[in-house]
Amino acid sequence: MALYRLKTSGRTLVKPLVQPLLKVHPDVITWMSFLFSIAAGVCLFKANLRWPLLLTPIFITLRCMCNLLDGMVAIERKMTSARGEALQDMVDRFSDSCTLLGVVFSPFGDLRLGIFAMTVMLISSHIGILKKAVGGQREYGGILGKGDRFSLIGVASIAQYLWMDDVRGFHVLSIVLGLMIVGGIVTIVQRSISIGEVQ
Repeated sequence: MALYRLKTSGRTLVKPLVQPLLKVHPDVITWMSFLFSIAAGVCLFKANLRWPLLLTPIFITLRCMCNLLDGMVAIERKMTSARGEALQDMVDRFSDSCTLLGVVFSPFGDLRLGIFAMTVMLISSHIGILKKAVGGQREYGGILGKGDRFSLIGVASIAQYLWMDDVRGFHVLSIVLGLMIVGGIVTIVQRSISIGEVQ
């Protein structure tokens, strides 16, 4: 999947929003992404009401837009810094966890799968940062990067809304947790190999 490759196209789409946001500190936009992630998690947690499932993709999209805009605004305001990059990575982990916990503890999630999915996700993200620590570029690649994970959750939310039944005890959202485990393990291997290629 690797939707990170579409990041340039995403920046083009949100570019008209940069100018109106120049008065907003980039850190505020970063923390807004966290709030949208919490909102997505709450919608998933309240999936028994059904209609919140339709809001989940909207909040996920807003979170992704903030992820793009904070860096773009920082560049325009000449406020890029290592501190800002570290803050974004930290907030990203908070955001990832909040949304994924919403899946795990939704009426259609699965705690056992969720524990593994959360662990794999955090390890995968950490390995992406480690490549920079050994002299390479921050690694976003792999079959299931951040954008892929949350696009999958967004699509699954709509599918869960449309089909509330289960397959042998597993609902759409719990199946997604299984897919995230498998995809996450593959991503860990891919990113580990990438680190090994750093000279």
